[in-house]
Amino acid sequence: MGVLYKEVKHIIDQQYEAESRFLEEYKKESHTIANPFVVLNPYLIAPLTALVMFENEKPAFAKVTVKGKEAAGDYMYRPKSDARKMVLPIYGLYEDYENTVVIELSTGETATVKIVTEKASDQLKKPTSIETTPEYMEDNVMMVSPTSPAYTAAYDYAGDARWYNTLNLAFDLKRVRNGRLFVGTDRLVAPPYHTTGIYEMGMIGKIYKEFRIPGGYHHDEWEMENGDILILTQHLTRGTVEDVCVMVDRNTGEILKEWDHQDVLPVYPAGGSGSQDAHDWFHNNAVWYDKKTNSLTFSGRHQDVIINRDFETGRLNWIIGDPTGWPEDMQKYFFKPIGDEFDWQYEQHACMVLPNGDIMCFDNGHWRSKEKEHYLEAKDNFSRGVIYHIDTDNMTIEQVWQYGKERGAEF
Repeated sequence: MGVLYKEVKHIIDQQYEAESRFLEEYKKESHTIANPFVVLNPYLIAPLTALVMFENEKPAFAKVTVKGKEAAGDYMYRPKSDARKMVLPIYGLYEDYENTVVIELSTGETATVKIVTEKASDQLKKPTSIETTPEYMEDNVMMVSPTSPAYTAAYDYAGDARWYNTLNLAFDLKRVRNGRLFVGTDRLVAPPYHTTGIYEMGMIGKIYKEFRIPGGYHHDEWEMENGDILILTQHLTRGTVEDVCVMVDRNTGEILKEWDHQDVLPVYPAGGSGSQDAHDWFHNNAVWYDKKTNSLTFSGRHQDVIINRDFETGRLNWIIGDPTGWPEDMQKYFFKPIGDEFDWQYEQHACMVLPNGDIMCFDNGHWRSKEKEHYLEAKDNFSRGVIYHIDTDNMTIEQVWQYGKERGAEF
């Protein structure tokens, strides 16, 4: 059986060509606010965005309002421009809809623009349940990034998609300090989901940079204060995955520093989770930098542990998790539970350090034991959010909040 290979031009090159075409088209005639140039989905991958371009006689500020299906759905924003040449990004359109966009200039001129969008494919998933209010959501959106063949999308209070991206982007979606987004690329380097690295992308859909990592990217990234990026990766050639973190120079893409979990943890120990194997022994699914302690906190799903390492030296500081089955020389890193109500987390995700130093995560709860004879089936189990208070001097841990256990398998 033969394999069919197809050369696909890089999306950054495709976008450059598209931008060149619409700029040439724009130059063919003069455009004013009464006759604006409108290009829908200018960068090919964000169908609910547009650009409106025109020139004024005088410099002006603009206010843009994308009208909602009802008043609560209006999105109003002021692009950062005081110029004669106006290039206004339009966000928050509805799919398969004649959208109304109102543009008001500080000079007093106004215009109403109609923008008709196409119906999205079935890869734009519709929420099956949403319980919130426009008063709570205001003009914010909920952004959802899947690892399956579904569009990364943003939903408003009513569950309507107001932005989506047609690339098969993966894993964590972060808003960074310059207003753009970090998200895993759509370019696979190893199955099932390890991609080339991360994109830096504007909400308009324009991709400004691709940060490529030799071992590929998975799950999570973090922007440091100076702009450098922590990216979860692995050394694919040694046969294991999801067990390395690197720091990448924001300007050059150079790898500046590395934290390899094989340097501080036993590989494939008896204390692993029910999903562990020798290939995916740690399954690092989150990274969090804490400035107060200058440390990195990682979530290792396949060892049922959250670990903390010194940022400078990489030294292992502590481990949160059920110590059952772990080697004797590792027991000193584990905390002793105190308090009346306490459960360890199992196969957790999304570890984070709260402002007061407490540790929060999503406790998936898979198996909920280190010992096979005590594994719980899903129908008898629960998932939850949980917060732990840790005392690193006395190596004690207290559960100070949780939500989900009381709902059992329903949650």
